[in-house]
Formats: sequence, structure tokens, C-alpha cells
Amino acid sequence: MDVGNSHVAVGVLFRDLIVANDEPVTGIVHTKVSEVYYITSGSGVLVTGGTMLGRRDIPSNTDIVEVLVGESFSTSVARGDGQVRLVSEGDIIVVPAGVFHGWHEVEERIEMISIRPDPEKVLPAGYVNPYTQ
Repeated sequence: MDVGNSHVAVGVLFRDLIVANDEPVTGIVHTKVSEVYYITSGSGVLVTGGTMLGRRDIPSNTDIVEVLVGESFSTSVARGDGQVRLVSEGDIIVVPAGVFHGWHEVEERIEMISIRPDPEKVLPAGYVNPYTQ
């Protein structure tokens, strides 16, 4: 949505069960857009930051880049690296632009509200998810 000198995207996200293992944690980095999560139900282990192991750019012509979060790439971090936190209902998480974030474990399906402040107006104003219509 257009809020004058900025855009703000709001959406509902889900994360299904993930069983913890010794493999690197896979996740994503959004280069220009920050995210705020408000966990409405479920629980899991979220990893932020850490030393990234490689980089795979997400094509610029995808909805992920054009509509949802702007320029992004997928990557992973070694298990135990970064900030590892158990999050659950009622928690608020702020992920600044440029910071890795991925789920190491999801014990109970997570539902969360995602708020994406977008002062550079990277994301389009007025987007409505077609699955909600």
C-alpha cells in the first residue's frame, strides 16, 4: 500500500513442519526490503544472520522479486551459525534488509503476519494477493 513517501506490504505467511537435521539451514536474503513477522500461531527455530554459504540469485522476472520482496537471493548458513531463536505465538521478529533468515525447525505449523516497510518503493502499491479474492 502507498502511505505517501513510502510503501508498506502486509501479508499472511505460513511455514509447514520442518524436521531439524545437521544440514546447513537454507533461507533467503532480501537486499532492499526489511520484514517484520508477528507470529499468530505455531512455533519453530528461526536462524538470522551468519556466514552465508554461496548465493543463488532469484530471477528478477518472478513474483518474489517483482511483487513480494524485491531483489533477493537464496543461500544457506552452517547449522549453529547466526542467531538461533525459538519463536512462537505472540513473538515479533524484525529482519533488516540484507540479513539471512531461514527456518531450522518448525515444530508446529507457523502462521504469521508479515509487514514489509518499503521506503524506496521497490514493491508495487495496491497489490492484492490473487488467492485472497
